[in-house]
Amino acid sequence: MSIGTGSAPADLVPTARRRSVLPLVLPLLDLLVRLAGAMRPLRYLDGLTIPDDAYLSLTLARNLARGLGPLYGTAPTSGVQPLFAFLMSPAFAIWSHQTLPPVRFALVMLALCDALCLAVLLLWWRRFVRSESALAVAGLAWVLSPYALQTSLNAMDTTLACLAVVISLTLLDRVREASGFPWIRRAAVAGASVALASFARIDSALLVPVGIGAIVVWSRARDGRSRPALAACAAFAIAATLVYAPWLVYQSRLTGELMPVSGRALHYLAMANVAEHPTFANFAAPMTVKAIVALARRNVFPITLLTVLAIALTVRRRWPASSAGLRRLAPFACFVALLLLAHTYWVATSWYFPRYFFPVLPLLLGAVAVLTQALATRLVPQARLRLAAALAVLTVVGNVAQPPFLKVFLSRDSRTLGYMNLGRWARDRFAPGTVVGGMQTGALAYFSEGLQVVNLDGVVNTAALRAMRHRRILDYARASGVTWVVGWKDDADYLVTHTAGADSSALTLAEPITGFLSWNQPWYLWRLNPRPAAPPR
Repeated sequence: MSIGTGSAPADLVPTARRRSVLPLVLPLLDLLVRLAGAMRPLRYLDGLTIPDDAYLSLTLARNLARGLGPLYGTAPTSGVQPLFAFLMSPAFAIWSHQTLPPVRFALVMLALCDALCLAVLLLWWRRFVRSESALAVAGLAWVLSPYALQTSLNAMDTTLACLAVVISLTLLDRVREASGFPWIRRAAVAGASVALASFARIDSALLVPVGIGAIVVWSRARDGRSRPALAACAAFAIAATLVYAPWLVYQSRLTGELMPVSGRALHYLAMANVAEHPTFANFAAPMTVKAIVALARRNVFPITLLTVLAIALTVRRRWPASSAGLRRLAPFACFVALLLLAHTYWVATSWYFPRYFFPVLPLLLGAVAVLTQALATRLVPQARLRLAAALAVLTVVGNVAQPPFLKVFLSRDSRTLGYMNLGRWARDRFAPGTVVGGMQTGALAYFSEGLQVVNLDGVVNTAALRAMRHRRILDYARASGVTWVVGWKDDADYLVTHTAGADSSALTLAEPITGFLSWNQPWYLWRLNPRPAAPPR
């Protein structure tokens, strides 16, 4: 490539017409790709993209639509991400006694959220990335990303929460450019948006310290005075509190809890894996490795592309050209850092890392746009065109050729991955009103509506979590009327070890469940036996 000596390339000063194209065309392409996946038979997406937790969320949405509130089993739960459940409620008002159409509704809604998220990202990046080619590369990488594609088809809150986070960070970025009263007003709007993001996923509340920190830094850098920073921080915090407080009051009155039980239950399950004595060797180091592996596997293309761009910038000594753009991404990077720390070392359930770590992808692609522009700066038009073409080809091939992308459209596996088969089996196996317990109960409750399903892993059941902590989970199950337990072999072992005085005789194997697997794991049905009477003294 040759380097020109004139002014900035024309590609870095797009016309109004060109500036309006990408935020429309790429999201439309994104929507078409997502809808193509969403229209596939649900039996092929079940398990491939739709986890058991999706059916937990859908069960709660169905109960909301029926005016029962966030009910799971026989009691309301705090383990719900309310925004997704509220948005799904109309689907159950339309298809009140059907199970598959609401799932399809969720997939279409999330496809729209994914496309809208890309549109917001492109509009935000355009504030500090003026190269249309750089924006096109980053946007195309999102459209074809196997990670974004499969996440948008998981029938739960992940894509919706990412959209809310991106909108919040975009609004927060506007605070940087304001002064006087607009400074206060924009801070308040950003705070309200953060509260809405927290409705989508509670971990989005990590944007609160990020927003306050960013406002303080921007204020100090601009005029060194503390009063504008204090006023904007107060507006940010008050707006967030006012928007979120009604839900806290409702949830507290309904369940007696301020924070969702799901996070505490997952933390307890993680601690149980290390006998509740975490150390660096048995917990911190393995979790760090698992987090790195999850990040690398899901973001293999953007990480590879960033590495190539970084090497090229180092060779050409063009790093200073990217500094301003990277600073604009600093609040996003701080949020992602807090998110990774929270989920790696507190929630600490590595099987959920791909879902929880999803906001890393838009951050990486924002960096791709910034570094691509920095590399294109001062290149002559012909070299700039060759760079854009090469990156576009690399983006298409590097994403579409990945097995996770191809599986969405080609997989016909309906027997070894998902949970839908289990729910339908339970519906046909048990008489209506039978009380069934299990550690993974999303599909059980969703597809077997006539059963009374008792969640025993605590993610939507505070009473079960309390029972686990006191080593009496099977006693709790008996008191709840559970006569049958469905689960993997490890689930039965876990329930026995978390019941003081219990042994393998507490559960009698009734039958192995044949004909299907979940994540290649076989299911079993156990009869829960009465607790033996204490021997006479």
